[in-house]
Amino acid sequence: MPPPPPNLPLDDPALAQVRHTASLTPNTDPALPAILYDLEHRLCLRLSHHNDLADLDEVLQVSRRQLEITASGDPDTCRILSNLVNKLGERFDRVGTLDDLDEGIRCMRRGLAIALVDGEMRAGMYNDLGNHLHRRYNRSEEVADLIEALGAQKQAIQATLNGSADMPRMLQDLWRKVDTVVGCLEGPSMGDLVH
Repeated sequence: MPPPPPNLPLDDPALAQVRHTASLTPNTDPALPAILYDLEHRLCLRLSHHNDLADLDEVLQVSRRQLEITASGDPDTCRILSNLVNKLGERFDRVGTLDDLDEGIRCMRRGLAIALVDGEMRAGMYNDLGNHLHRRYNRSEEVADLIEALGAQKQAIQATLNGSADMPRMLQDLWRKVDTVVGCLEGPSMGDLVH
């Protein structure tokens, strides 16, 4: 087993330099996407070591700025949207604000509307959309969210290639949503039906 990565100092000078460079770089500068990508990467790395909510909030700001400067039709848009959605989900887990899920759902819908999305990326985006809708249902109990979550999960499975390593996860996510539907009907859980 490889040794654990060394702890990153909170006062990382490289991060401070990239942050400063990004703050001075105008949105029209062609170097800005690479600078923001580097900043996002460094913040995510530090976040994985220190788990500071301020770092997570800064990652979200950087991702939003990346979206703002990315041209319509740019193939990198889906990567940016996917990263933003994952961090919004992480923030929801920590803070519990439905606005984070709402923004994540809007981002996934935007990403799915982009015609350039390939099968694997599309499957992941549908899966993320279904999971965010399911989580929002768990808080709001809006049945429309649960129905849309099931539809998104079905799309995720249909977009997943046969034999893909992601298929078991997609099916497990569908199972959880179906279990929720059964619970809504006040019947036994799927686990009870199996036993």
